[in-house]
Amino acid sequence: MGKRMFDVGVEPWGDPPPFRMPVFVLTHESREALPRQGGTTYTCDERTRSRPRAGARCRR
Repeated sequence: MGKRMFDVGVEPWGDPPPFRMPVFVLTHESREALPRQGGTTYTCDERTRSRPRAGARCRR
């Protein structure tokens, strides 16, 4: 997910958010992971796009 979608959506999605799985946020800022109810944890990753994809592939 992009940073703008994360910034706009976190509040309207509420708690628990609709995802029910880890969500990787691609950003230029370093942030702490944001755990929510229902199994969603927003993890902000500023390093590279390959790391979130690798994490997503592990969930299959």
